Amino acid sequence: MRQHCFQLQHDTTTAAVYSKHSEARDTQEVTTRKDATLLAQLRSGHSFLFQAYKHLLDESTDPTCPRCREAPHTLEHKLDCPGTVQARMEIIGTTQQLPLSTLTAFPGKSVALAGAGRTL
Repeated sequence: MRQHCFQLQHDTTTAAVYSKHSEARDTQEVTTRKDATLLAQLRSGHSFLFQAYKHLLDESTDPTCPRCREAPHTLEHKLDCPGTVQARMEIIGTTQQLPLSTLTAFPGKSVALAGAGRTL
């Protein structure tokens, strides 16, 4: 059951992430293989930068956000976490919650945001 719920959430998340995808924009803004790999991990939600993903692999890992301690540490939470307001303002130019499509609309900024503090 747990895996089924994760799959439904993953399918919805993937559709939202790729709603503004542009291969040309990706190539222009993300120039290294390392950053392209990170971007793919962020878009899929399968990144060891997220505590909730680590928790799926090892239930002894606390899935809670290490910055705010208020919610599971997921991609969706990262884009709205009170602990990332300053980084969102500096990199994206807003303190508002970011939509998942940010990862395709601004791939270079998404990679930079992920690198800010290195623990999303």
